[in-house]
Amino acid sequence: YLLRNDYEKAEVYYRNALHLFSTDIQQENQLMVSTINNLAFVNLKTGNNEEALSYLKQIMVYDDNALTKGKILRNLANAYAGLNEKKLAVSYFEQYIAFIGKTFTENHPEYALSNIDFADYLIKQMDYKTALKYLQKAKRIYSENYEEKNMELMEVLRKMAVYAYNVSDYSKAKKKKKKTDSIIQKE
Repeated sequence: YLLRNDYEKAEVYYRNALHLFSTDIQQENQLMVSTINNLAFVNLKTGNNEEALSYLKQIMVYDDNALTKGKILRNLANAYAGLNEKKLAVSYFEQYIAFIGKTFTENHPEYALSNIDFADYLIKQMDYKTALKYLQKAKRIYSENYEEKNMELMEVLRKMAVYAYNVSDYSKAKKKKKKTDSIIQKE
């Protein structure tokens, strides 16, 4: 249901799973933490930021699984962003990026995604120049590690073009759009 964006049904299933896992916390700790995190994510997607935050506070000290820990930090950032708690949102985005960079290296696709997530938040705050800085990191990773016709690279370049346009850097915007178009044509 989550993949179909049917968040209400997904929430019901995650709540049921949480109830099942909570009976044997020792054995099912990872599953329970993932389920709570997924419940938080569903609540974020439906705009229930306070409910999402209440779930995330239950698991924010969890660190047995690096990918789950990264998702928890990202979801905390998004919950605080949704509550318009800008300082806390930025703090958690920065923690998220630092954690992913330390855990997976700064050349890993997860690191690129963490930078894109923060850039997306920054664009909503109309901080285009800072957003461009984070997208540049993602662009470097995708350019160095993947083929020229990579769709993730194309999406980063498209965002960079839009952001460059918003800061009145029209020549950079045009150049990025042209590069994006060339990737699409190669596909």
